[in-house]
Amino acid sequence: MTTIIALGLQWGDEGKGKVIDYLCEKAQMVVRACGGANAGHSIHTDGRKYVLHLIPSGIVHEGVRCLLGSGMVISLSSLEKEIAGLTEALGRNINESIGISHGAHIILPWHSELEQMRESSSKPVGSTLRGIGPAYETRASRFGITAGMLAHPDMLRKNLEILRGSIAPDSTVSVDMIFDELMNYAAWVVPMLADVSLEVFNARKNGVEILFEGAQGILLDVFHGTFPYVTSSNTVTGGIYAGIGVGPNGDEKIIGIVKAYTTRVGLGPFPTELFDATGEKIRDVGKEFGATTGRPRRCGWLDLVALRYAVRLSGVTSIALTKVDVLNDFEEIMICDSYIDGEGHEISEFPPSGIGLENCKPIYTKLKGWKSFSSGALPLPLIDYIRLIEERCDVEVSIISMGPDRRDTIEL
Repeated sequence: MTTIIALGLQWGDEGKGKVIDYLCEKAQMVVRACGGANAGHSIHTDGRKYVLHLIPSGIVHEGVRCLLGSGMVISLSSLEKEIAGLTEALGRNINESIGISHGAHIILPWHSELEQMRESSSKPVGSTLRGIGPAYETRASRFGITAGMLAHPDMLRKNLEILRGSIAPDSTVSVDMIFDELMNYAAWVVPMLADVSLEVFNARKNGVEILFEGAQGILLDVFHGTFPYVTSSNTVTGGIYAGIGVGPNGDEKIIGIVKAYTTRVGLGPFPTELFDATGEKIRDVGKEFGATTGRPRRCGWLDLVALRYAVRLSGVTSIALTKVDVLNDFEEIMICDSYIDGEGHEISEFPPSGIGLENCKPIYTKLKGWKSFSSGALPLPLIDYIRLIEERCDVEVSIISMGPDRRDTIEL
């Protein structure tokens, strides 16, 4: 029995959907641990594209059990829309394949109102305006609404009244309006409620092949990322265990997913960001526009300082290097291995929690481009690029992704 943990090692958008879909071919269970519909995992297979926001990527494989863990915050309207679209696209009823943890929290209209108000202030953090941050706040304040409460209407109404008094006393959306809406959702949500922690525990004990699916990226972790420009959950490996409700058992393969370059959406420091024609070319060739928001992504060269930090935080056993093909037509490729910090010192370690990162300037190593690589034997310049990553991060590269389709993958 093998448990694979797949998570992003940058600021999200690393191509997790494609790699996770590839790894799912052998999995019988896929579990999402944290985050909400701010994730956007794109899967290309058999000429079709699927974009998943809440449901684990294993859903496109028939017979795979897909679980949403307690660490998630769920918009039921988004989940309903996603299930309907996938049911039509896949031509089968997927409800029986999905399990939702009783402990996952529900995003309400009050959460979205609060986030929109904050993002219109003079100091926004660049959120997706889906109410995810406020939903995590109410969870931490112990006022939140769990999915399990949908099976207990009296408890649900009582907690809705407490929650409104806490975060939305002046909202025009009443408790009655939200209660009635949630009761309509309950008709199809309650049958999908599951004890995710117990189900995963038993699956492990019975030798089931399991994949734990991360969302966003490690550099967006609420504890260890570039605060305050982070997500609202723990995206590191430890957060995945906590969000599912299991502990490590020593047999995990932890695969960190990394683009051959770096991107970031929204605000926050980004030392290797390119503001020239090269950055535009990477964006255009890589189609770097958010699967969730449609926003153009900021693009830059691969940052090994940040990557080493993410590897250390996550304990990865190997790297999946994605979007290698995007750099095919570059004569020269830069890779950052250290910074000059704000005081003029050269540093090779990421500043703790990213404090001071906005003042860091990259020091680059120049490498020869590999030119028009598609498949077959790896060209020598690409091998040199991979070896430099492995040497500087002390972890092997085990998977190369050179296109969006499942078939565009090489295992090393």
